[in-house]
Amino acid sequence: MAIAVSGAAGIDQALNQAARAGSGPRFAQIQRALHTAHLTRQNPWEALSDLGRRIGVSEYEQLAATIGLAGTEGARVRASLTARAQTLRAGRLAAVAATARAATERMGMPVVGMAITFLLLLGYPALMTIQQGLQ
Repeated sequence: MAIAVSGAAGIDQALNQAARAGSGPRFAQIQRALHTAHLTRQNPWEALSDLGRRIGVSEYEQLAATIGLAGTEGARVRASLTARAQTLRAGRLAAVAATARAATERMGMPVVGMAITFLLLLGYPALMTIQQGLQ
């Protein structure tokens, strides 16, 4: 949406372009909410906020608040949307990194077990040969 706004698109047009940019059930929900808002002459940011409350996605509500400021008070939309997108990306990357660290920690014990088993498989014949040579 920030790209469309920087390209001189209006808020409604930029929001519709952003909703059409993706596919899947979430994008379909956003498209339906925006279409319903258009038909009922409701502000698109109000529809997005209602959708966020209904499905429990606070990011939609926060985005709607940012867009609402731009629509009613003429706030600097592009800078606000860009900052919001960076914040969402950083949060998503942190969650992915935490998942990767957890997977790495879970793999520690199996790797140690395999190493010990490998050493036992190599060491047992050597110990048996040494023991038989001593007798």
